[in-house]
Amino acid sequence: MPYCSCGGVFKPDITFFGEMLPEYDWQQAVKVMSNADLVLVLGTSLQVYPAAGLPGYRPWNARLVIINRDPTPMDAEAQLVIHEDLCEVMSQLK
Repeated sequence: MPYCSCGGVFKPDITFFGEMLPEYDWQQAVKVMSNADLVLVLGTSLQVYPAAGLPGYRPWNARLVIINRDPTPMDAEAQLVIHEDLCEVMSQLK
């Protein structure tokens, strides 16, 4: 981590693995997810929580699409699963 001349640590505006998400941001994400009619899970293994749990907040009738090279824990819940490289899949969309 880079340090400031005052001795403080410069921290980028991201959430590192193992850190909790800011409460407001988490609540907003849950709110958006709970009103979604389509959820796209793109290029993630859905292994790192709490973000991996977000698709679970979607309404029961919301469609779930997962595009990831490897299987995810939510594949069985998805209406469409594509196990390919995300960049390859996205380049095919027109």
